[in-house]
Amino acid sequence: MTGKVMSYVVTISLRAQPLGQMAYGFLFDTFAANIHWVLLISGVIICIIAGMSSGFFAKLGENHQIGTMDSI
Repeated sequence: MTGKVMSYVVTISLRAQPLGQMAYGFLFDTFAANIHWVLLISGVIICIIAGMSSGFFAKLGENHQIGTMDSI
């Protein structure tokens, strides 16, 4: 089951990658004089996503104690 879920996630991310590249191309063309705004806003969005997902990864770490003999 894990392999199926991981292949689904990889497929979705590979399909979304060209959309992200098109969006960045459009934004860099539109804001050619102020490219720093595109990078700043992208960084803020990445930080927000990381903050929102930190709780999920904390719970995942509690459920699966990696590196212990119990997980083998």
